[in-house]
Amino acid sequence: MFKLDMKIMRLPLFIFFFTAALGILTSIFKTDIYATQYRWDEVYKCFLFYFSDFFLPFFASAAIITQIGGTLETRTFPFFCSLPVKENIFVRWLYTFIICFLTFWVTITVMFFAVKNSYNFDISLGRMYYIGFTDLVWFSSLALLAIIITRQIFYAFCFLYGYMFVDLLVGENLIRHRSAFINISGTFPKELADSNRLGYYISSAVIVLISFVLVKTDFPRKVNRKV
Repeated sequence: MFKLDMKIMRLPLFIFFFTAALGILTSIFKTDIYATQYRWDEVYKCFLFYFSDFFLPFFASAAIITQIGGTLETRTFPFFCSLPVKENIFVRWLYTFIICFLTFWVTITVMFFAVKNSYNFDISLGRMYYIGFTDLVWFSSLALLAIIITRQIFYAFCFLYGYMFVDLLVGENLIRHRSAFINISGTFPKELADSNRLGYYISSAVIVLISFVLVKTDFPRKVNRKV
């Protein structure tokens, strides 16, 4: 099962690792794109946030969707249902998430110190973790729910990445401080940014719980019968 899933998710996972390496190398060599702009107290506009909030979560969620989606599509679903423990959806989600999270943690830590030592980036490491890990957790959780509900990799991609690009492009003006990319915009003060991040952490936990309930209530099998 894991071998089959790894074969499907190989490309997005490779791109995820490549993007992580690219972020580390460009920050270590003090690329000018990482020059920070002070906006509010402990709020900065910096290209580092594109890696923490968009690029890495994008490819991590793609790896999750492809890793799980192969066994939830109609042609492979009967085999999946024959397995003794259907909750292996969560085992495989956790397996992929941990791989991505550890890589993400190393990448953001190295990039943080590279930018902090080279530019005026006066944020503590703990705060960087708090505001920087949010979108990885959020989009990984949303990817899990999207693939469970749609059971089609294509539709899960359309839903998740349609939402991501709309939020990235117009979220600052449309949903303002509720945007998932509040770090990238750097428009709102620390208090709003902190409450935004907390809201996404809580929402992520709720989404994982909903996904668990859907699998426990046999939602994928019931929907699959009607297809």
